[in-house]
Amino acid sequence: ILALSVLPCSACSDDVEAEAFIAPDGCDWDRDGYLAVGERCRGDDCDDDRADISPAMTEICNFQDDDCDGLLNEELECRVYGAEEGVLIAVDPFIIDAEEFIANAPPGRWLDIAMGSDGSLWALGEEVVWRLQSDFWAEVSSHPMTGPSGFCESFDGHFWLLAGRELVEWSPVLGELRRFTAPENFYGSGDCVDIKGMIYMSDLSSLPGGDSLWVFDALEDRFESRGLTGVDKLYGLARVQGTLVALTGEGETVIIDPVTADAFITGMFRNYNFVGAASAESYQNVGR
Repeated sequence: ILALSVLPCSACSDDVEAEAFIAPDGCDWDRDGYLAVGERCRGDDCDDDRADISPAMTEICNFQDDDCDGLLNEELECRVYGAEEGVLIAVDPFIIDAEEFIANAPPGRWLDIAMGSDGSLWALGEEVVWRLQSDFWAEVSSHPMTGPSGFCESFDGHFWLLAGRELVEWSPVLGELRRFTAPENFYGSGDCVDIKGMIYMSDLSSLPGGDSLWVFDALEDRFESRGLTGVDKLYGLARVQGTLVALTGEGETVIIDPVTADAFITGMFRNYNFVGAASAESYQNVGR
């Protein structure tokens, strides 16, 4: 929005529309076209130090009120699903202590969960996979992995299975499609999540500094280490919009930077020890 005039902040009043001009710094420090709140400038920019927060912004899943309406993450699905030894719950990594019971565990030891492209929740066992149907886990198929730890939706409509150094793209209908072997310094200890063809995986690092984050480029068939996260027991990975979320064996919710592997714990659900996680929505239709 182009400036129509340069007015002193004392001129900010009800008869001057804030959107009509960019005020001097005293009223619009972040130069986003919205005046700061308060009696002095009478605007509606709830954080005038950040141009990415104003009434013009779209709310996204995070820890801030992006559009200055006084609400956090309104009308958005910002939860992830967490599998504990005996129960499946939905947790919100941005609003701590918000949890919802989803279902009991399937009839057998489960190792992970995933959201399928059909919009159903799937569970990974030692030898089989189940699908949640009307609050009942129905066995669907056996799978080709020995000692699996991770299970996630593929952007090709299939699933990725992780076991040690082996990563397999697999379909319950077609069976094994592609198999890849990771470098010797990688050993998958947790989950995986596919974000636009990049499969992020957690590795129980032998080095101090928590588990490490790895990524596999499914287009170039290439494994890459992103570094140590500083957090241990990353047994579940999921996606919330473009944010990488982890759940730990200690009941912690974690946000991870997918580029640097830097991570921070957002909260803890003390009654749960998570063994896996899944996105609450299928991202099958999101372009690569």
